[in-house]
Amino acid sequence: MRIAATPVSPLIAYRAIKELNSSTGKTVKRALIFVSISLFLSALVILVLWKNNQTPQDGDYSPHEKPPKVVFSKPLENPLKKIISPKPTPSSNPKTGNTSEIQNLEEALSLREPTKFNIDAVNKIMTRWRSTPIAASGETLSIPSSFEKIAADRHLRLIVFHGSLDEVVRFDLPFLAVIQRANKTKQYYLAITSVNGETLSIHSSLHGVETIKKNALAQASNGVFYIFWRDSAYAQDNAGYNGIRRLQFLLKQAGYYHLPIDGAYNSATIKALRQYQISQGIPVDGSGGDLTMASLSKYDTNHKTPSLTES
Repeated sequence: MRIAATPVSPLIAYRAIKELNSSTGKTVKRALIFVSISLFLSALVILVLWKNNQTPQDGDYSPHEKPPKVVFSKPLENPLKKIISPKPTPSSNPKTGNTSEIQNLEEALSLREPTKFNIDAVNKIMTRWRSTPIAASGETLSIPSSFEKIAADRHLRLIVFHGSLDEVVRFDLPFLAVIQRANKTKQYYLAITSVNGETLSIHSSLHGVETIKKNALAQASNGVFYIFWRDSAYAQDNAGYNGIRRLQFLLKQAGYYHLPIDGAYNSATIKALRQYQISQGIPVDGSGGDLTMASLSKYDTNHKTPSLTES
């Protein structure tokens, strides 16, 4: 049986091809849009996963990856050769202290012989550290350069701190404040032994008063303070010194480090160190330097550390 072929006119063929092209074009466009969206979402997921993998887990470093370098304040033969002096920062105390109190301080100091007054100030700090006082005679002193020898002979360390009164009080350690009398070349040193709100206790009675207001001292001082502190690792045993383990212990006592003390300088240790430095106003440098270790020394439960706030 033969089927007769129906002739197709050119017009019908043209319309058929046009409809086919139109239908195919829409399908291709939809496919391209779908593929583009899929590729974008996949790239977004990959990017998020990559960023999450950039933060190392605690203590996890690849064999070819070195953990961040940390610089510790190691015990020195003379622990005072390296004195930390952070960049001066403007005092938070405006120079609007009690004028009469500053005048009383000036008058009281004018009646004191500087050398004896300054020796008494240093001895008050030594007493707080339960260390041997300076002999009133028989010991030649050139203050403040003698502070280094005084501290070293008593297994203490020293920080010369340039900054505001509020900043040095935050360390919670007894300190010496440098008082530069108006139009005078002689310097006097006040030992600040305790803090009670806005009132500071000083080492010697001035006109029958052994306290001074914060704002008055902020105005009278020249922004230089001497902080004596004890590096327990240095004082106890140099051979067993483990800076990272001790740093973790002190940060844990301070409430910033919560993992086992393993001596590994991992991301948890770095995070705790930075958080502590921020909370204490210490420059955030990721290292356990003198300022940080002096501030943390009050958390050493194995050694008695004097505090400005203790009763």
